[in-house]
Amino acid sequence: SYADPVTQPEGAVPIHEGKPVLLNCTFDYAGVPDLYWYGQYPHEAPRLLLTQYEASDEEEKRRRRGFSAKLEKDSKSFHLEKKSSEMSDSAVYYCALRDT
Repeated sequence: SYADPVTQPEGAVPIHEGKPVLLNCTFDYAGVPDLYWYGQYPHEAPRLLLTQYEASDEEEKRRRRGFSAKLEKDSKSFHLEKKSSEMSDSAVYYCALRDT
């Protein structure tokens, strides 16, 4: 059996409108990681929110909905954050690693 390469704490994270929100993601991977955050909003399929790379155009910036995530190789983390959350941010968020 293989260990899960990506770990997210279980349970809900409360959103308080206008306040910052942080969703944790750590990974256990020896290679070059290729990381993604997905959001699943009510009554919708999961959709890509952002990758570890900078947004390349305005459309991608809009898709991020104000969220950002920075790959920290030393701590093996890729935490998702937003400086000012909105009630419309209520969703299920998934951190994912693609083997490269």
